[in-house]
Amino acid sequence: MREFELLEYLMTHLQQVMTRDQILEKVWGYDFGGDSNVIEVYIRTLRQKLEIDNTSRLIQTVRGIGYVLRLKK
Repeated sequence: MREFELLEYLMTHLQQVMTRDQILEKVWGYDFGGDSNVIEVYIRTLRQKLEIDNTSRLIQTVRGIGYVLRLKK
């Protein structure tokens, strides 16, 4: 369920860089104060499912900021 919610959130903010805090607040529904890699785990799972051909990355990491969903060119 969270995986779908994460994908939906990124899709509704297509081409916009979303911070880790924004993602945690909107998808998980709270401000996660701990040191966790929960977002990275879900992003990795989504990438494995969406990027089967491995030619380009749909969900891109913006180092030090967060993630962005970009359309393939």
